[in-house]
Amino acid sequence: MFHPRPPKDPENADAAESDNQETEQVEGGMKGVIMLFLLNPEVVKLGVFGMAGVGKTYYVKSLAEILQEAKVKLFDYMFYVNVSYRGSLRTLRNDIGKELGLNGLEEEEDEEKAAALLYDKLKGRKFLFVLDDLWEMISLEDLGVPLPTRENGCKLLVVTRNHAVCNLMNTQVDINVSPLGKEAAWQLLRREVGDVVQQPAIEPIAKRVVAECGGLPLAIKVVGEAMAGKKNEAAWLKMLSDLMHSRPVKRTCEKLFTRLKLSYDRLESEVLKDCFSAASFYAKDNEISVRSLVLPWIIEGYLDFTEEMALSEVFSKCASLVKKLIDAGLLDNFDDEGRVTINCMMKKLAIIVKSSKYLIKNGQALLEAPEKEAWAEAERVSLAGNQITSLHQNPNCPKLTALILQGNLSLSSISPEFFGQMPELRFLNLSLTKLDCLPESVCKLVKLRSLDLGLNRCLKNIAHIRALRQLLVLDLSGTPFEELPEEIGELTQLRELLLFCTVRLRRIPSGIISKLQYMEAFQMRASSFAWQTESRSQEATLHELLSLTRLSDISLAVRSVKDFEFLYRSVSLQTWADDLNINCYILETSTRMSYDAESNKWKTEFEEEDMAIKLLSGASLLEMPRSRSILKRVATMFRRQPPKDLEDVGPAESDNRETEQNEGGIREAILLCLLSPGVVKIGVFGMGGVGKTYYVKSVAELLQEAKVKLFDYIFYVNVSYRGSLRTLRNDIGKELGLSGLEEEEDEEKAAALLYDKLKKRKFLFVLDDLWETISLEDLGVPLPTQENGCKLLVVTRNHKVCDLMGTRVDIKVSPLGKEDAWQLFCKEVGDVVQQPAVEPIAKHVVEECGGLPLAIKAVGEAMAGKTDADAWLKMLIDLMQYRPVKEIWKKVFTRLKQSYDRLESEVLKDCFSAGSFYAEDNEIGVGKLSFAWIIEGYIDFTEEMSLSEAFSKCAPLVEKLSDAGLLDRPDDQGRVTINCMMKKLAIIVKSWKCIIKKGQTLLEAPEKEAWAKAERISLAGNQITSLNQNPNCPNLTALTLKGNLSLSSISPEFFGQMPELRFLDLSLTKLDCLPESVCKLVKLRSLDLGLNRCLKNIAHIRALRQLLVLDLSGTPLEELPEEIGELTQLRHLLLLFTVRLRSIPSGIISKLQYMELFQMRASSFAWQTESRSQEATLHELLSLTRLSDISLAVRSVKDFEFLYRSVALQTWADDLTINCYILETSTRMSYDAESNKWKTEFEEEDVAIKLLSGAARMAGNYENFFQTT
Repeated sequence: MFHPRPPKDPENADAAESDNQETEQVEGGMKGVIMLFLLNPEVVKLGVFGMAGVGKTYYVKSLAEILQEAKVKLFDYMFYVNVSYRGSLRTLRNDIGKELGLNGLEEEEDEEKAAALLYDKLKGRKFLFVLDDLWEMISLEDLGVPLPTRENGCKLLVVTRNHAVCNLMNTQVDINVSPLGKEAAWQLLRREVGDVVQQPAIEPIAKRVVAECGGLPLAIKVVGEAMAGKKNEAAWLKMLSDLMHSRPVKRTCEKLFTRLKLSYDRLESEVLKDCFSAASFYAKDNEISVRSLVLPWIIEGYLDFTEEMALSEVFSKCASLVKKLIDAGLLDNFDDEGRVTINCMMKKLAIIVKSSKYLIKNGQALLEAPEKEAWAEAERVSLAGNQITSLHQNPNCPKLTALILQGNLSLSSISPEFFGQMPELRFLNLSLTKLDCLPESVCKLVKLRSLDLGLNRCLKNIAHIRALRQLLVLDLSGTPFEELPEEIGELTQLRELLLFCTVRLRRIPSGIISKLQYMEAFQMRASSFAWQTESRSQEATLHELLSLTRLSDISLAVRSVKDFEFLYRSVSLQTWADDLNINCYILETSTRMSYDAESNKWKTEFEEEDMAIKLLSGASLLEMPRSRSILKRVATMFRRQPPKDLEDVGPAESDNRETEQNEGGIREAILLCLLSPGVVKIGVFGMGGVGKTYYVKSVAELLQEAKVKLFDYIFYVNVSYRGSLRTLRNDIGKELGLSGLEEEEDEEKAAALLYDKLKKRKFLFVLDDLWETISLEDLGVPLPTQENGCKLLVVTRNHKVCDLMGTRVDIKVSPLGKEDAWQLFCKEVGDVVQQPAVEPIAKHVVEECGGLPLAIKAVGEAMAGKTDADAWLKMLIDLMQYRPVKEIWKKVFTRLKQSYDRLESEVLKDCFSAGSFYAEDNEIGVGKLSFAWIIEGYIDFTEEMSLSEAFSKCAPLVEKLSDAGLLDRPDDQGRVTINCMMKKLAIIVKSWKCIIKKGQTLLEAPEKEAWAKAERISLAGNQITSLNQNPNCPNLTALTLKGNLSLSSISPEFFGQMPELRFLDLSLTKLDCLPESVCKLVKLRSLDLGLNRCLKNIAHIRALRQLLVLDLSGTPLEELPEEIGELTQLRHLLLLFTVRLRSIPSGIISKLQYMELFQMRASSFAWQTESRSQEATLHELLSLTRLSDISLAVRSVKDFEFLYRSVALQTWADDLTINCYILETSTRMSYDAESNKWKTEFEEEDVAIKLLSGAARMAGNYENFFQTT
């Protein structure tokens, strides 16, 4: 099926409208989508566009064949014309005339008369006119073809590579044909090549070959033809190498690149061609941000740029160029993060076209640079990611504009004359090298505009940059400078200065920054330098920085709240750029604040509200509750399998395909399935109140009113209101006028009567609100088949019902998006929501409705006409705090509760309630959800069992809750969403067993009497300072006090009467020790003490022998407490961000033989192979054979080598993952058992061997670097 962007509703499309609608479709439903719009009488001009080789012609031709063979003819004539092969209008007209048998047309010399002859022949006819491979506008009037209109029933279908052509031809709906996805591309290659690709030695290479084809069917078929039957591994490796290094393979080049090159050749100017070539050169992994795309165009001089101009002004000029490249199919459209994709085949094309002017040798393990003769004609050179150690040439490069030497980690020497003959060089990247200074010839690069020296850990001297007066961008991120070089002050044209991760930078002399008056971006995130308002020892101050009035993007650290206050007021008072963004870290409070001009608000990373005011009014940010947990623990389980391609569903197959649609495409998706002869049983499912019935009824009405009747009968039945099969059968009989059916007592005879009436009829049978399977045979309804043309449409809340009814395609109806929900609410409530006092509250009210039309309408009716802001606030508070509002409960919750009541067991109901309690922001990781069920005892868990085994028992429960519409299916990150209305339902249903007082600024806990019947209690995010009660809670299983930042005291007896407590969260509090009564919590399974900055003593945890999870992340412990060794059932130990932890005594870890997850990322403790002063070693840690998830730091490459070999030799869990930071080399390595490979954060290959083979040499070079106190 398809996932369009919210389209204009085709039912409301006016033929006279000129606005254009673009929908992006996946390959599987493309023919169906085109057919859908051809069937829509409102759409008379349809565009199909996409890059070359993507399959546009295939889809259109196959659709034309279907229409030709159809029994019901939609058109009198269908004309398919490949315009690029036809030449003039006259030739095109004559070809159409021949097809029509129009005599005398070819002999007519007068163009107008010839056009009139063709017009007269066609004007009373209903035709489909397909213009394939169209590159420019064609006048239908001059051609003699009547303009398609709704009245004459004619259609125009434009097929083009250039989206702008669709606009010129005034198409109403444009369909973007995108490249194939990974799996579909692989299947296509398998079809072309045959079984040879399944050989173990060839399959992994063949998959890489497919990836290099960029999802283009044309490329895959050409490569497939070339490799068909080849069983030689070397031949496949050669093809892969040729494709990866953009070497034109003869057969491939002839059949493929000559076709692709047409798009490049038809670009309207040389500048556009140069812009595309530059994009292909600078893009990494076929993706590039718009900034990284446009900046090289400015740097290389394709765009006019004057001294007074801001980069943002020039960026705006680039928009039209980017659009032209997107329209031409050379770039993909922007994604949500403002990045464009260059299809890898188009990127290869650009490099091949410029092969005489490019020298590209990336990642080829070169030890030396190419000979200087190879540089002579080059315009761009990239030698990135090699092993070059020195550059001693003096190449003459009169045309060279860009040079990349990034990632030559051992490059320590460049000859003084190297840059002397590069007069046109504008872009130079020397990042990730080992240079300690720049050669003198850098002074000759007078046209240089961008210089990247980032991550040069040895860099000390950059004095020669003072001559680079045209420099616009300078990157010194990750360099070891302790003082900002004064030469930077000479770069008066500088627009961007990047000083990220300059962890040694302690000083910026006064007077340097103030000279850079054209500066627009100044980035110092993760730098050691902290800005202040007042100067000390001639250092730059915030006054100096903020004198740069062109700044639009700033990241920095300030020392104190007082300094932030100055920054805050300066932003308020000064006139800045409209798009100003600031990211500020306050050292005094360890708080990160950010500001953007669009919202004119400051916010923290955790709060989406204006907290700067609170800060400046005197409150410490450390005392404010945070809306999300700082540490997120995500277990990525239950990943959904990719759905089958709808076009591949044969009538005999029984497997089911699920598709998710946004609201704009639901009706179209249902209609498409009803029009597809291979799909006879369709399911429409989704949670209660989401609008399933509305969509199905509107489709039924559309079919009833259509001129061409698809069905003889349409039966719509709401099963939940009908009762027995007999009642249902009688109702259908009445609709058919079948006499005697009600009097017939024998069920089989009654079913036969109905069957005889229906067996030769073509019908659509809609079963709405179905909760369990119904036998059509017992009912007397013939089974729908492709032969009889009948259809069954099942509408249900429970996806499992679709499976039981044998549906072929299931369409999921999801809640409305934010904007659609707001529009529906405005329609229900009226203009009152536009009042300034009401609108912001109303928008929060809508969010609390969870996108459910049922809830939005009910709340809308309740609030219609109410202008009092207090009434709106009361409604919002009632919804947020789970208080059942009478009219809402009656109309909404009683309907939603049916899904809960129909769950098959009390355990499932408890599991759903637990999910609602533990979920934050209506989301919860499947791992965390499963943990909650295990911890609370809903899943059997024995001592010998691993958590992964227990998790596997949770999968069916997650599936049942998802099928019932109470949870969404897990996303790609292994998280499930609980719709906020369903979450409210769960909490209201259990209201007498739950106390939930989150974020209500409570100063004291509820009275102990309120705790008596509670099973779960959450007092998170309040301002409670002490707990002095001794509550009796015989049924309490879960208690969370997280985020009470001032909670420093708990009475010794507090936990004494909580015998069933299994989950306790005391994170983000101010406790220094645990009370003695913790010893009584003998059933406790999870204890979270994370981010307790005062915690010193946890001695009493030794009694918690059933504990499975202990979180001590972010605590100030300096030595791991010995009591942890007593927790022999522990499965998870979390020590993330333990920045003070210096010692783990020997013997503690080895006792934890059931440990599965051990997390120490960003801890100060570094593991070693050899023991010092009775400390734990890697030998001890790796004796835990159940470990499946480890993060840690090791001190040296030698220690990593031991870890590496242990992993290779030992039998570990099949899903083992390791994240290891090597202090000696500042390198992060990761391992996963599935690929059985080690990799760095930057390398997607097995680099561990390379690291170990050169470890001794590397270690000396990095010794003592970046040691911070």
